Amino acid sequence: MTQAKLHGDSATTTGNAWALPLSPGAKDRINHLLAGRRRRTIITVALFIIVVALLPFVLDPYWLYLASSWMAYTIAVMGARVLFGITGIFSLAQATFVGIGAYTAAVGATVLGLTGLYEIVLVIAVSVAASLLVGIPALRVSGLRLALVTLAVGELFQWWIREQRAVTGGLQGLPVASFYIPGLETDSPYFLYGLCAVSVGLATVVLTRIPHTQLGRNMAAVRESQFAARSVGVSLSRTKLAAFVVAGVCAGVSGFLVAHLVGSVTPATFGLFPSVYILVGVILGGSGSTLGAWIGAAYVSLVPPLFSALGQDRLYVLLSGALLVALIYLLPGGAVQLKNIFSQSKNTGKATP
Repeated sequence: MTQAKLHGDSATTTGNAWALPLSPGAKDRINHLLAGRRRRTIITVALFIIVVALLPFVLDPYWLYLASSWMAYTIAVMGARVLFGITGIFSLAQATFVGIGAYTAAVGATVLGLTGLYEIVLVIAVSVAASLLVGIPALRVSGLRLALVTLAVGELFQWWIREQRAVTGGLQGLPVASFYIPGLETDSPYFLYGLCAVSVGLATVVLTRIPHTQLGRNMAAVRESQFAARSVGVSLSRTKLAAFVVAGVCAGVSGFLVAHLVGSVTPATFGLFPSVYILVGVILGGSGSTLGAWIGAAYVSLVPPLFSALGQDRLYVLLSGALLVALIYLLPGGAVQLKNIFSQSKNTGKATP
């Protein structure tokens, strides 16, 4: 064999190294799998649009409000998933950022008289500023120390609400003026429902793509090992700050929607326990899946009214702790893991003669 032939084979091998381990059949299977995923995505989006469009015709105002609340809190839980599930940052301040967005919306709409778009811009700007204000000092700590820092931030926010009565209304809370867009009937619950549906749809599309981006891969590297991530050139500070900002903006938008849905804001809604419930929602649904965020948000937004209707408000607190302990032992991947268990058992049943 000539030297030129060796060099030619070497060059070919080097140029097509990525293709060598895959046979034509394997490539066809991969392409078929990707096409199947695209079809499932298109079907899921179509079903979501159909269900969202039909719900206002079959639900009474109260259940329509609960559906809107579910979608609003789904955005906050998806943001917490980016922070905890993807980046591995343990935060107890997600409800605090929801409160920041809610109080910003209340002040913007009621005190400043801002119209729709300007109010949303104000909420996002304040959420980004608050995320950086908390994230920059928190870069030097991690783990339980970081959790304590975020817990302290939540307590400081509660103290500020109580002390700044002229702005926040203190313990009595603050009314929220209607979301106003000239020429539209924004007082209708159907408009708020549509606003929540559009917001959660956009958030789902964007946040589902994050793990597949370079930023998402950097976040996953930070979660697995900060030392290894730093050794391959990942900037820990920029990645953590990006996670804080994404989670903070999601929480702020969620708070903006919740404020207009309820029509008022009170400090008790954004304390320590709501932050714990959001974290439980992330773990309950499954921190590795966007579908898990929807399931966790359903627990955060739909289960408390059920216990309130039964007169068992305290039982919800006990249930949260019991569920968290049970999930750690039984379903570490969250409720979304049940889908994998069922599909595995189904495949096993098919394979059995």
